Amino acid sequence: MLGKGVEGRNRRTLSTWWKDLVDLASGDLGSALVGNLSFQLGCGDNTLFWETRWHDVGILKEAFPNLYAVSTVKGKMINELGVWSNNSWAWSDVGIPADSLSVALDEDLQQLTLLLGSTAPVEDKADSVFWQHDLANGYSVKVGYDCLEGRLDVSRIDDDYSRAFHILWSSDVPFNIKAFSWKCFLNRLPTKDMLLSRGIHLSNSDSSCVFCAVEEETLFHSFFACTISRLVWDNIAQWLGFQSHLAVSPWQDFLDWVSLARKAKVKRKKEGLIWLAVVRGLWLRRNDIIFNGGTCIVNDITWEIKLKVWRWSFFGEIAYSKCNFYDFCKNPLFYLS
Repeated sequence: MLGKGVEGRNRRTLSTWWKDLVDLASGDLGSALVGNLSFQLGCGDNTLFWETRWHDVGILKEAFPNLYAVSTVKGKMINELGVWSNNSWAWSDVGIPADSLSVALDEDLQQLTLLLGSTAPVEDKADSVFWQHDLANGYSVKVGYDCLEGRLDVSRIDDDYSRAFHILWSSDVPFNIKAFSWKCFLNRLPTKDMLLSRGIHLSNSDSSCVFCAVEEETLFHSFFACTISRLVWDNIAQWLGFQSHLAVSPWQDFLDWVSLARKAKVKRKKEGLIWLAVVRGLWLRRNDIIFNGGTCIVNDITWEIKLKVWRWSFFGEIAYSKCNFYDFCKNPLFYLS
């Protein structure tokens, strides 16, 4: 289908409309069409590795533009980038020449390897394609033309989604924090509702939020809607002089905080640091309550988050290497700018 375009098929057997769409999708307008398709991975023989949206992180060439620029396997199908052995899939080289690796590229490659480690083709199953903006009715050629002609306004949301992941992976924070936050974006953290949905028994049979003990624990509630977590967010916003706001989704809230940080002249690659510290701090306190009988004191959680922001401010480019925690807390935006 669009994964392969017309390669390997007799072009004379394709309809005029389909040939036009394939030609457009192969050119500069391709992202307007292919970017709005999601590929459910089967055996991988009809899905492009770099150029189509088959992974939760988005289109890989957009998530890892620097790796894509040097890759020697552009235009390759997924089934060409690994091997099956004893019913198990093993990824092979993704076409990054060893002599082109720098520190930044090596980190990107590690991140990509981590993402691929949790994903594999499904042998003997065909790839499927979905029009992600209308799952009920699916894709039609008319919808494709509308999208290419700009009558279907879906690109902004997709661009923001990809931008959130790009900012996350380029942030100057420890790698495990990026991986944790990536799972948060995708609602893949082991919250109580997720564990129950997978048939995992909870030891105390209590699915309620550990902070408020009222609502069911979901990722969105625990991080953004719970009365306790809201107080933490409000405290951090007040500390920075930001206007507190309600979240819509993890990745959109991340972009909102990045926008506030940029307006405050926070240095590039550190704009997402505060949001990352808050969600990490809330998660660690949640785990401490569950596994160690910890307490839920808003002021304590807030100070732990401030400490994380200070420590992570020393990752990457550092403007004030001798800034102590006391001075940092008095004017954090000055030291992050």
